[in-house]
Amino acid sequence: MSMYHFSGQVISRSDGRSSVEAAAYRSAAKLVDNRTGETHDYRRKKGVTHSEILAPDHAPSWMLDRTRLWDSVEAIEKRKDAQLAREFNVAFPIELTYEQNLALMRDFVQVEFVERGMVADCNMHDLNSHNPHFHVMLSMRTIDGDGWGKKNRDWNQKELLEHWRKAWADTANKHLERAGRSERIDHRSLVDQGITDREPTRHLGPHAVAFEKRTGEKSRRREWIEERAQAAAAAKIQEATIAAEIVVAQREVEVLRLDLEEVRVPVEAKPEQDNIDSALSSDEIRLQLEQARQKLFDPHQKVAMSKAINGAKADLDKIVDKRVAVFERLWALRDDLDNRIPDERKQLQGVINAWRKKNFVRARLHDQGISKSAEIASYQRALSQIDQNKHGVGKRYYQELKVWNDLRDQHIDLEARIEKAISGGLAIMYAKLAPLQAEVDRLENELDQALAREQTRDAATMPDDSPEDLPNDVIDQDLPDDNGDRYQRYQRPRG
Repeated sequence: MSMYHFSGQVISRSDGRSSVEAAAYRSAAKLVDNRTGETHDYRRKKGVTHSEILAPDHAPSWMLDRTRLWDSVEAIEKRKDAQLAREFNVAFPIELTYEQNLALMRDFVQVEFVERGMVADCNMHDLNSHNPHFHVMLSMRTIDGDGWGKKNRDWNQKELLEHWRKAWADTANKHLERAGRSERIDHRSLVDQGITDREPTRHLGPHAVAFEKRTGEKSRRREWIEERAQAAAAAKIQEATIAAEIVVAQREVEVLRLDLEEVRVPVEAKPEQDNIDSALSSDEIRLQLEQARQKLFDPHQKVAMSKAINGAKADLDKIVDKRVAVFERLWALRDDLDNRIPDERKQLQGVINAWRKKNFVRARLHDQGISKSAEIASYQRALSQIDQNKHGVGKRYYQELKVWNDLRDQHIDLEARIEKAISGGLAIMYAKLAPLQAEVDRLENELDQALAREQTRDAATMPDDSPEDLPNDVIDQDLPDDNGDRYQRYQRPRG
């Protein structure tokens, strides 16, 4: 079954990222970032099945070269917090073939991005797995002559993002229909689709997938997703338990109502005898009893509880989404600290050791301070730059970790609010039900007394003939068919 996934991000220099490195990773290529002098080699990366660049007709030909394209983006962006590129991660329908998915990607990217003036770097990943998808990196500046113009702020509008999400669903469904498939995808949330019997899926992310492939163990991201799914299941069980308690209470009152409706008066009171006693008749009491039951089953009893719970859950979903975003950033920073930066340092140290072994005399003279070596000095500067970068990444990691801990505390507080709302809502509901139930019980007792009065009054007006002297049809008419079992069932203690 096809699953809808369409997520986006902005590749920003303020996050310590490079558009050249991102393009090299997504295309499994080797690219050189001339701004920093770094070489990003991801040619050993697996799973990249197709890469291509789509550009508007008026774009210069050099923009179709991946190295020159993203190197020019890095060169024109001068700010240290510059936004370099926009990227979308989009899941393919698993029902389509490689050629059909390729046509689908080109159709969507051409219409929605290239025709708006963007240059699109497209890369298809994992087409032979359960998670076929493609990445598209987009330029953020307009094309002016043979180079870049100004940034187009209209491309940042939230309404446009919502349009792209819907456009992907529409385009994918069109290609599914063209391929003769009945499956369809929907960009709306499960709530908007009216689906309440399953939880929305969570994207595992490339860093978590890489960690699991490398170690064979569960990633923190997967553990977090499973923990959240268990919490959601526990919340549903709690809601179902509360609903069951309400249903049991309603059924108990319904049993009382059915017992009352089964009571049959043996002899109907004559209209002219209703005013003999000043007490209410059984019919009047039944009317009051019905009104009391309507109040008891009023559906608005649960309004206070529902409002409190829904409000807290909406806030909880926002906090959870923020935690997921922070978690992804934390995982990326941790991956840099654990893998990328140590690998860069190890690689550079290997180059230094090889140079020292080859030029051991110059290296020894440099170490003794007799003759300075420009090569060793440049290597030392490169090592220092790697260490400074590690310090900066570590600083951002602990800043994000503080945000994570704050969001965790908010998460715990919101869960406590939901628990309090549920218990408080039940207390309010039961507090309202108690006096109504007491009123029903009082009216039931008055009905018993009224029936007893009317039965005594009717017996006093009957002739002195014994039941043996009366015809059988009269006996059958005046007495219940079950020989009084209904009276016994009604009068027995309720427990």
